Amino acid sequence: MLSRSRKLLFFALIFVLPVLAACAGPSGPTIINVDAGASDGYQMLLDKSSAPPGTVTFKITNNSTTLIHEFVVLKTDLAADEMPLTAENDMDEEFLLANLVGEEVEDIQSGATAELTVELVAGHYVLVCNLPGHYDQGMRADFTVK
Repeated sequence: MLSRSRKLLFFALIFVLPVLAACAGPSGPTIINVDAGASDGYQMLLDKSSAPPGTVTFKITNNSTTLIHEFVVLKTDLAADEMPLTAENDMDEEFLLANLVGEEVEDIQSGATAELTVELVAGHYVLVCNLPGHYDQGMRADFTVK
């Protein structure tokens, strides 16, 4: 016959620990796959348009066979197609630097994959390629953390 303390330990192991483990939440970062240069052009396609607050890893694959791309995360209330532009229709560099989250991922060669891991709080973000002419031709996407 089991003692009272062993019964309590048994109960905890069988019933309480699995419940606590389930409440602990997801482990590791949220992974977002980014198709940069989709269809050998100026597109940025995401496999998910939102994530929960916390660590997010963007896995960026340059699927263009001819173009180099970069990847930038901006925290802003503006929509992806409303970024302030220069006279050459490139993103305003001061706006970019003021709203930049993490590092820029530069020089993603054709066929290459790069990663960017950042801590994101709730809000709206815009993901862009800011190489000359790329934003204007559609290398941008809205992203939400909620």
